[in-house]
Amino acid sequence: MKRVLFFFLALVAAFPQFALAQERKITAVKCLHKPRIDGFLDDACWRDAPKIDRFVQREPEDGAPSHERSEVQVLYTEEEIFVGVTLYDSDPRGPKTLLGRKDNSLLCDNVTIWFDSLEDKRSAFSFTLNPSGVKKDSYYYDNTKKDSSWEAVWDGASRRFTGGWSAEFRIPLHQLRYPSRKLYSWGFQVERFITRTRETSYWAPVPKGSSQFVSLFGTLEIPQSLPSPRKVELLPYFLGKSTLDRENREDPYSRYPKRDADVGIDVKYGLTSNLTLNLAMNPDFGQVESDPAFINLSAFEVYLPEKRPFFIEGASLYKFRMNASGGGGDMEGGGSDVGSDTLFYSRRIGRAPQGYPRNARYADIPETIPITAALKVSGKTKGGWSLGFLEAVTPSMDASYIEDFQGSEKSAQIEPLTSYTVLRVQKDFRAGRSALGGIFTMVERNLDEESSNFLSDNAMAGGIDFRHRWGRDRYEVTGSWVMSRIEGSPEAILTAQESSARYFQRPDNTYSDYDPTRRSLSGYGFHMSAGKIGGEGWLWSVGTSGKSPGLELNDLGFVPESDSWETFASLGYNRYKPKGVIRNLRLETELWDARNFKPERIGYGLSGNAFLLFMNYWSLQTSLERNAHSLSPSALRGGPSLWVAGSWEGSAGFSTDYRKRVFMDLNAEYEKGDEGLSSTSISGSITWRVRQNLSLEFGPELSLEKDPLQYIDTFKEGLSSPRYLFGKIDHKTLGLTVRGDLALSPTLTLQLYAQPFVSSGEFSQFREVLSSRAEKESQRWHKFSPSESLLSDGVYSLTRPGESSPLVVKNPDFNFRQFKLNLVLRWEFRPGSALFLVWNQGRGDYAHQGRFRYFQDLSDLFGTHPRDVFLIKISYLFDL
Repeated sequence: MKRVLFFFLALVAAFPQFALAQERKITAVKCLHKPRIDGFLDDACWRDAPKIDRFVQREPEDGAPSHERSEVQVLYTEEEIFVGVTLYDSDPRGPKTLLGRKDNSLLCDNVTIWFDSLEDKRSAFSFTLNPSGVKKDSYYYDNTKKDSSWEAVWDGASRRFTGGWSAEFRIPLHQLRYPSRKLYSWGFQVERFITRTRETSYWAPVPKGSSQFVSLFGTLEIPQSLPSPRKVELLPYFLGKSTLDRENREDPYSRYPKRDADVGIDVKYGLTSNLTLNLAMNPDFGQVESDPAFINLSAFEVYLPEKRPFFIEGASLYKFRMNASGGGGDMEGGGSDVGSDTLFYSRRIGRAPQGYPRNARYADIPETIPITAALKVSGKTKGGWSLGFLEAVTPSMDASYIEDFQGSEKSAQIEPLTSYTVLRVQKDFRAGRSALGGIFTMVERNLDEESSNFLSDNAMAGGIDFRHRWGRDRYEVTGSWVMSRIEGSPEAILTAQESSARYFQRPDNTYSDYDPTRRSLSGYGFHMSAGKIGGEGWLWSVGTSGKSPGLELNDLGFVPESDSWETFASLGYNRYKPKGVIRNLRLETELWDARNFKPERIGYGLSGNAFLLFMNYWSLQTSLERNAHSLSPSALRGGPSLWVAGSWEGSAGFSTDYRKRVFMDLNAEYEKGDEGLSSTSISGSITWRVRQNLSLEFGPELSLEKDPLQYIDTFKEGLSSPRYLFGKIDHKTLGLTVRGDLALSPTLTLQLYAQPFVSSGEFSQFREVLSSRAEKESQRWHKFSPSESLLSDGVYSLTRPGESSPLVVKNPDFNFRQFKLNLVLRWEFRPGSALFLVWNQGRGDYAHQGRFRYFQDLSDLFGTHPRDVFLIKISYLFDL
């Protein structure tokens, strides 16, 4: 016993902040009369509630007491919990504040409270107020990761007074999740941020470099059993929409204006105190911001982030790690750990139609497929199992079309009736430091004869994953295993085999089972990694991940390319103690090797990067990477693998102090290939706080690329073997994203999003593959000389010496111009209820010429006819 006591005292002495965090405790006081939520903590119940203080800094002086005093009090009833915070400020100018829309990340003074109401030391619900009363809420999971999409209906107010400000929170208990107990010991945390000194302080200390967060919370004691809230929230909406566009008299489906009206409803019901059901009938996403413009010249699909509220809220439940990757574990590092490879990519639900009527000259095709209904169940069972279940149904869609001007109207299916299912479970052990979980996804389609030629009947995927942490969460080992299977007609399975994700038809692919008659396709994937992920000083990680050639997750997930096995090792160093002009320092180097399942090496390289935070809160980050020569199985779009020369890549970026009225980020990237490739891109953002309630952000992006190996086309007809044509592209892109935020009050805001975008590509120096695996450039390519390239009437004729049949290809030059505008007025006239007025405008133009003349291109673009959409949407929350 003496040895145990001695060990405990030694632990306390060695880690005083750790011991201090465990000692933090506050008891909530039951109030008979609810306080009025006005920001003034002068109700009688506040006078009787005990206060806690003693906040400890994380920034800038880790472990030091806060420079300003903060006091916290907690009250509760059987339906709500109240938190009052008094924040004293010695600056006579008072706290710095901004006015904006709910959930905007306003860089000003604020106070945040967290509840680990499940008492699992892994998850927590957070609520934030700033001195102007602007609210923000988030959900934390896996101890350190943040999901800002979580939405709660709660009330709060702030008031400034001479010598500081105060914040008052009212959180309905049915917005939280908690098990039924006789008394409660919830995890509880309070954070205060002071802008003028960039001080971040916590009631329960969180040291820099820690790979823990929720597990370091103090304790909130509620000395009685709380009723199980099973409230029902009904959120019906009404939508009116008008679309204006130019009519095409030849197109019978181009008739404007078009006017539509729609209704739908969202339902939220507490199945138990810690399980919630969400049901959406005909959800609407008309007020969602448009996707950014881009030009995709690769063989692969582009990953686009989800922006629809129903799917982004609670998305953290469905995250499933498929990739091994290096990097540290500091809680400020962000909230996603899946990259682009994932079993659940919610944008598959309600996507654009995948079919098109055969031989149609004109067709009435919707932009997206509506969602008939979607259901989610999420929470944590009494046995400690985290549960996420999602089911969505999209209807069968037929498109009307005509084959010629005089032809009669016909109809064809462009999307079948489809069911999407996702189930995610996870069990925590050792207070959440270890976990075992699983995921299952399924897509089922009711196909007709036409759509069965390119869509699978059903697609299933499943996986298991685990994690184990030790050493105060500084060390971690993780792993996962995934399997997939799709079934369908031979034509649909052949489409999957020949897709850009796998290219089974490659002539040098001798290890994959390419079979045009098969009716199913199966595959698997895995990852394993281990390392020291937290703390100051040296960090390290090693890992491997692979995707078999037959892995197919793209019916409901996202895997742009299979058939790869990558191994990596990384070493990093973190320093959080200020020294000289540097406040924080992070260094990392990583070595990786990638092979296919033959196995052949398809790439390897070495990278290094550095991040420096200076004493004036400017930051600098740089990286340098060497990619050795590689073998690309996708460069010839189904042809043999191509030997690709190595390249150097470098980047640098800096950001200024965001406390200033004008601050900016700037990033530059440069790539130089061993055989002529050169690419430069510059991007950044400049934010101008015009007034306390008005901010403007300008995000320019410039890309200049000269790539001698841009794929153009494959020629097969009438040839004994395919011929692959490439060209040198001079690709220039300039875009500008403008955002404006005007807040008339915390509940009435106007937001502007605008993006002009111009991208051009001019081709020259055409070349044809001779021997795709030859290391010498002269043996790998035949470069067409000017005399062998003839351009006439927009068509190139390319003739090699001694050949009579030229390669004939349309001039591939392009000039793409686009403008998007989104203007949204949002009025939250009561908590959870809102009115939206939206104006969307889109313009687009395309030309077969590669000259880049930005201002002339913009002039031509704004000379085109716009497509305008006007929306009015009103939703009203019934809290039953």
